[in-house]
Amino acid sequence: MPLIVAGLAGIPIAWLIGRVGHIWGLSVLTAMLWFCRGLGLALIGILTGLSAGEDERGKIFGVLSLTGGLGALIGGLATGFIVDRWGFPAMFTTVAVFLIFWPLAARSSFTSVTWQA
Repeated sequence: MPLIVAGLAGIPIAWLIGRVGHIWGLSVLTAMLWFCRGLGLALIGILTGLSAGEDERGKIFGVLSLTGGLGALIGGLATGFIVDRWGFPAMFTTVAVFLIFWPLAARSSFTSVTWQA
């Protein structure tokens, strides 16, 4: 549930970053967005460690590391193109739209996990 809440909180924050007019507002919103991202990253690591079997944890964490770097590369190329073409407000709107997938993915994984006592 905290993973879903952190994802939902990040959507309006990312959108507001594209509309901020002062450096203080930008600083506060950026800190809030990075906090949500850090919380999500920590929770994903914890859930992965709890869900993966002992013999496959190394492979699973390796894939997670690879996807993080690959996502940064693809996201950097895409956001650079969007900023050059339409500006920063459009880029942060696009980021907010793509952040919708975070709580949706967390929700789908939340319902598919079998909790054992």
